[in-house]
Amino acid sequence: MNEAPGGLIVETGIQATGFNQLHCDGGPQESDEAAIAAAERHFGSSGSWRIVSEGPSVAAEAFATRHGVERQPLYPVMAMPLAGSMPPPKTPLVLSTADDIAGLRLFVDCAGAGYRMDPALLKPLATNAALAEGDLRFHLGRLHGRCVAVSVSVRSGDTVGVYFVAVRRGFRRRGFATAVTWHAIHAGANPGAGTAVLQATPAGYPVYARMGFTRITDYWLWDLPGLHPRP
Repeated sequence: MNEAPGGLIVETGIQATGFNQLHCDGGPQESDEAAIAAAERHFGSSGSWRIVSEGPSVAAEAFATRHGVERQPLYPVMAMPLAGSMPPPKTPLVLSTADDIAGLRLFVDCAGAGYRMDPALLKPLATNAALAEGDLRFHLGRLHGRCVAVSVSVRSGDTVGVYFVAVRRGFRRRGFATAVTWHAIHAGANPGAGTAVLQATPAGYPVYARMGFTRITDYWLWDLPGLHPRP
């Protein structure tokens, strides 16, 4: 992560648009313009990246329009207090947290299949550096020995964030997404987190709503795949 005037630049090393982002601070237009200019310099003309704002951004809209890019549908952010939350559902999944490179490779393979991405794009996740991040955990759900569902938890203060929930095609509608999400919450929250947060795709939204998550805001997104230098 890199601080930029008016925002935060996040670069993961994964060469896919949603994994490299500029988070705008939501300040005045001049602040967003400065942050976007810094991100454009950082990612270069060939990199793919995403602008994320917690509300409308005149600067982001103008920048995207100039490059022929339309805003993505609103991306809901959901939260749930953990006190008194419902227990995880019972499923045949064997749930665990990756503790070695072999486990991370299982995560990469399953996540790629679940999101219909080339797993090779996610290989930067399968490193000892990722395992060493104490607040970042990769979770696996196995069925008859095969990893069919995954999730990620990130602890920040008294909040646990849930990301990258994925289930292989052919194993959906069995409660596995709910189970692996609950596993991420409980594994990431221990000890002491009071709130869980996540960002919901259209497919995931009803799953999370049934779990007790409520919508608290929306992210505004502009995906910028491989910009060419401006004239």
